[in-house]
Amino acid sequence: SKPKVTATPKPKVDENAVWEKALATPDAYERVDAIKGFLAKFPKTKRQAEALEMMLRLRADVGNQRILAGDLENAAKIFKAAAAEAPKPVSEKLFTETLAKFPANLFFRGSQEAALDIAKTTEERVDADPAQLIVIANFYLSVENGAEAKRVADNVIKIAPTSAAAYQTLALANRLEF
Repeated sequence: SKPKVTATPKPKVDENAVWEKALATPDAYERVDAIKGFLAKFPKTKRQAEALEMMLRLRADVGNQRILAGDLENAAKIFKAAAAEAPKPVSEKLFTETLAKFPANLFFRGSQEAALDIAKTTEERVDADPAQLIVIANFYLSVENGAEAKRVADNVIKIAPTSAAAYQTLALANRLEF
């Protein structure tokens, strides 16, 4: 008779060790990739929101560096990726300090199409938060796009019918559109 062969079990990967290793990655680009790898290995981790938020902040920093270097095209790509992978829901602090700034940051530097794309993507990430949607509508007002501001304000009114800010934004959008 043949001796039985037993398979050696694979060692369990320690989630905390992988997380710490990802955080210790010195280069921001590589750290984003390391965090993405962490999320791929541990899709049900309790750190998912934290990881997504950290990736967004890292990408924001890198995108801002690209803007300072005069590289709007790559900044737009980085901001688009950050907006698309933003956690849902987006915390108020993350939204206000980072995500809400992407569209204007690009639009007023000449990258209008990318800015509008990012505004739409951001709107999808915050679609249940009336206050954050009003910020998006106000971006549209600031770039004199009354139709989009009106559309967003109408959506806010649907989810928060007593929102004074939504009605005020709607009025401004209507005024802008004459």
